[in-house]
Amino acid sequence: MLVYGFDTDYFIGPAIISLDGISFGPTLESESVRLTISPITEEIKTDVVKEPVKIIQLDEKVTFECTIPFTLDLAEMLELSGNSLELQRTGELVIISSGLEITIYKAAVTMTLNKAYSHNELNTIKISARGLKNSSGYKYNIKINS
Repeated sequence: MLVYGFDTDYFIGPAIISLDGISFGPTLESESVRLTISPITEEIKTDVVKEPVKIIQLDEKVTFECTIPFTLDLAEMLELSGNSLELQRTGELVIISSGLEITIYKAAVTMTLNKAYSHNELNTIKISARGLKNSSGYKYNIKINS
């Protein structure tokens, strides 16, 4: 039986986000920047005992969410055109925030433009990413810079 273990949520302060070397700039201070790592485990049971004898971790589910300001420069870099409200990309996502550098080696990234787009107000893009295994079998790296 596959079970998701306890989520570990990391609320990261304002951060600089980049995908495959393209900097998206800073996240909004008013919105949360969240990295969640959830273990995927399997319970091993026997016929004798109803309780699990052993729980083994098979994998981890890695997700990331943030909001960044929408700019015309960003639209050009992402090649957004027409009525595009959503863009999906896969690549290396790097999050840098106050002494942390988090790399999601192969991220399936969805960027969604705020539907209440206005020429007079600050417009935003919500970024959601899911970590996939790279060719070496790794999903992420968290480096603490001093």
